[in-house]
Amino acid sequence: MSNFELQNLLIKGIFESSPEGILVVDDKNIIVTHNPQFVEIWQIPGELLHGVEAGTAIGLDDSRILSSAVERVKDQQAFLARVKDLYDNPQLQDICEIEMVDGRTVERHSTVLKNSDGQYAGRVWFFRDITEFKQLENVRDLMAAQEKYHTILKTATDGFWTVNKDGRFLEVNDAYCTMSGYSRNELLNMHIPDLEVAESAEDTRSHIEKIITHGSDRFETRHRRKDGKIINVEVSTQFMPLVDQMFVVFVKDITERKRTEADLIAAKEDAELANNAKSQFLSSMSHELRTPMNSILGFAQLMACNDALSAEHKDFMREILKAGDHLLELINDVLDLAKIEAGRIDLSLEPVEVCAVVDECLSLVSNLASKRSVQISHNGLHGVMVRADRIRLRQALLNLLSNAIKYNREGGSVRLKVQPEGRKNLRILVTDTGYGITAKHLMELFQPFNRLDAENSGIEGTGIGLTITRRIVEMMGGTVDVQSEVGVGSTFWIELPLESMADTVLPDEERAEIKDIMLTAQHQAPQRTVLYIEDNHSNIKLVAHIFGQRKHVHLLTARTPALGIELARTRHPDLILLDINMPGMNGYEVLEVIKTDARLKAVPLVAITANAMSRDIERGLAAGFAAYLTKPLNIVKFHSVMDKILETNDAGMRAS
Repeated sequence: MSNFELQNLLIKGIFESSPEGILVVDDKNIIVTHNPQFVEIWQIPGELLHGVEAGTAIGLDDSRILSSAVERVKDQQAFLARVKDLYDNPQLQDICEIEMVDGRTVERHSTVLKNSDGQYAGRVWFFRDITEFKQLENVRDLMAAQEKYHTILKTATDGFWTVNKDGRFLEVNDAYCTMSGYSRNELLNMHIPDLEVAESAEDTRSHIEKIITHGSDRFETRHRRKDGKIINVEVSTQFMPLVDQMFVVFVKDITERKRTEADLIAAKEDAELANNAKSQFLSSMSHELRTPMNSILGFAQLMACNDALSAEHKDFMREILKAGDHLLELINDVLDLAKIEAGRIDLSLEPVEVCAVVDECLSLVSNLASKRSVQISHNGLHGVMVRADRIRLRQALLNLLSNAIKYNREGGSVRLKVQPEGRKNLRILVTDTGYGITAKHLMELFQPFNRLDAENSGIEGTGIGLTITRRIVEMMGGTVDVQSEVGVGSTFWIELPLESMADTVLPDEERAEIKDIMLTAQHQAPQRTVLYIEDNHSNIKLVAHIFGQRKHVHLLTARTPALGIELARTRHPDLILLDINMPGMNGYEVLEVIKTDARLKAVPLVAITANAMSRDIERGLAAGFAAYLTKPLNIVKFHSVMDKILETNDAGMRAS
């Protein structure tokens, strides 16, 4: 026998005795050869083994063998898809495990054959039954799991159980023994309802069925210790169907956490009660402070219009008005700051065109700038919008502008600039030519009631305007900051999220405007009847004097709501002025009575009240008041509102 023949016999012996099943196909997927182990592993039926060699599939298209083999695979779709990928891509090689329907696991390895030119010549498939190996691997995993289980049992700081489907304890650790006060032997003779407060055997079974359905659960409950003490616990459980259908349970004592949560809830409720009380106090304080201020500023404005006063007395009146305005500003700022700190400030965030607000603010500070000979310039992006509360943005910007004017040099300048800050924000800068702020004072700038040694400068202020400005802007999602150089000036800026690129009046001018309104109305307006329902004598007297020089107005007054309603029904006034806080009936109740009277429902009503919080104003307008005027009254605004409402009412009467 030649060496070549001997070598072939040796190769054939190895091929046929290999524990692996081997299948060789050519580049046309025709079976070139296979060994008996391949037939055995895939349980190929004898009727398919009629190739060129008896009892083999040699020479057959392997698709017939494949269609038989696939019936023994669990995931047939994935199996066929992967075989197709390998045949469609001759360069691919593959190794994977295949789960069989009879419980076996077969490892498949496929490698490519190439000819002497390096071209694809076919494919060799190796198959090995690794069922016993996988079982041994599972046993090792189980042993490792058991070892881990016993480690957990001994070392876990939280309670640990295993229980069966009846809720009986199979195992417990030392930590739960300590937690519950029971010994291990005592617990192993107990069921879950023996420990769980208000849990019956029926409830336990229902809960266990739910956990079996979902596989796991986490919940809070209460356990009763051996000494009768109740503890709060958090339970995490996992159903183990392959391990005697038991439940693995971790139990954590959360008694202290629940006590802390209860304390926090109680503290939160107390804080809410305190905030509500604070809000009520602020509303009441606003009313109580504004009521006397109404008389002080109202009568002072009237006296300032009296040409019979001497120059000295006119100067006295200017000082009264000046001090009164400052006091009112202080009241407003303190209440505003208190509302912000109490979280009671409501913001309506919407797209706001910045330059429209800037122009409005510049108009409002123009008189103050003129008085101090301060030049104001504005360089901005018209049409650009930010997301903000329009009223609060105007308040913040007015604060920066008025400060830039008040703390400027005589004859100085203020430059206002609107510019993008990155791609998402917009910056509004207010630059002055004042004396600047030292580094020490910059650190204290936004502290409430800190005027930075300006108390003796002669410049009026409350020391909380910048505090309010910063907090309002921050509530709108923006920032406020400053840069300053001593002797050169300061730049304050407001920065807000970019949406799209798209009250100081000089006393002499105010007095002239009041007189002009009175005289014009006196000669041009028709005779009208106005009813004022108010329980405060000073307020009635003030409004009577305001209307006293307007001969076309006949004022009726009522000190009680009942008398006011009766006068309204008998005298049919053209306008009703109404206080909100009155004994017996409040203004809203009077409003409802008048609006439900068919004879009076067309009569406009105006609220005149010291309830000046923003939510008070919103509530009044929503209730149906034609206007809502707050005390102390601004006489210019008062006449403007009266004329507008009466003119509108006249037009409606002519149209009807």
